[in-house]
Amino acid sequence: PYLQPMIIQIDDIHSFIQDGRIYQVISLQKKKKKKTAGDKPHLTYAIMKIPYTRVPRFIELPTLGGNYYIMFIDDVIKANLKNVFPGYDIMDCYSIKISRDADFSLENEDQKDIAERILRKVRKRKIGAVTRFQYDRDMPDYFLDYLCEAYEIEQEELLPS
Repeated sequence: PYLQPMIIQIDDIHSFIQDGRIYQVISLQKKKKKKTAGDKPHLTYAIMKIPYTRVPRFIELPTLGGNYYIMFIDDVIKANLKNVFPGYDIMDCYSIKISRDADFSLENEDQKDIAERILRKVRKRKIGAVTRFQYDRDMPDYFLDYLCEAYEIEQEELLPS
């Protein structure tokens, strides 16, 4: 109930990527009943916020042979994407994270409202311009290019991890 996947389309309204949150981006291909030799694959791209504010970031698995196992919620979701996207084959899935502009300045003005002005500036930072786009270094170029075009991310903002 906490997963909210959204399709990413270039030149269309798409989801806002929040500052400092981890997302999974997924490339999908519509399942076909019958494939022919000349079929060119058409990929659909989706984005999904990892809901770690509602569920634990780490999932404790049942013990096995006296050993304890822990898994990231990201990996649990990734292993079950076929249930999130029925009717699609999952082609790729990668994690991303964006940092937004945190710079602000205050002009020399009345000191009594400075706290309120700082609060407004900090709130605005959450929707500021992208300054860093952190992505999985294994992400293929075609996938990264699509995301950069869709979210207007510049080359100098890219940070492989």
